[in-house]
Amino acid sequence: MVPEGLLNIAALDPGSMAMAPGGLWAGCWLQGCRLHCEGCANPGFQSTRRIGMLARPESLARWVRGLRGIAGVCFSGGEPMLQARLVRSVARMVKEAGLYVAAYSGYTVEEIRSDVVPGAAGLLAELDLLIDGPFVQGLALPPGHYRGSSNQRLLFFNPALEARAGNSPAKVSCHVRVTPDGLVLTGSGALQVEGVLRRRLLQQAEPKPDDSVAVARSLRSPGHDQEETGKGNDERRRTT
Repeated sequence: MVPEGLLNIAALDPGSMAMAPGGLWAGCWLQGCRLHCEGCANPGFQSTRRIGMLARPESLARWVRGLRGIAGVCFSGGEPMLQARLVRSVARMVKEAGLYVAAYSGYTVEEIRSDVVPGAAGLLAELDLLIDGPFVQGLALPPGHYRGSSNQRLLFFNPALEARAGNSPAKVSCHVRVTPDGLVLTGSGALQVEGVLRRRLLQQAEPKPDDSVAVARSLRSPGHDQEETGKGNDERRRTT
């Protein structure tokens, strides 16, 4: 059970070019989703139980505002609308610093406007960009569209961000960030890039029969033991 007033956060990323158009975005993946789309990119983020971290809205906003060189924060998941009221508080504080706010949602904009989840319409009012709709595996798009399937839409509510997105470089399908713990991959092409990296590392390792298990363990992505065919709105992968 998550205490009232705290955000249930699955993961954070201080900067990715693959989250949304318009530059470098801080990424916040919220824990919990009721839609359970077939082929979901982040099935580990569907449970509403605490798996990652808990944070007060002001703490998350302070973290975002302290980052340098970002366009804003992009919420994904999981489903941000399930924590709409708390996310809206973060959005307001972030926008006070002159940053943009974007979000992915498995609900359509029409459903959100009807307050399909309590507080969803209020959060929508704070967004500069919404990528809406459930992931449909039969309509899956190749990486680089900032959408997982063709039914989903990029809906700009801020002309300044739309202009910035139109002037930005080519679409980025995967952003790779090197950390002391390994590589963090974000974007719709993360699964494909991870697959290439795994194959290259295995080829270079040339494990002997007695150490093949150790090599396999070293390549496993914590919390993401899934087949490489899964696709969705936005993917977050970690390779150690």
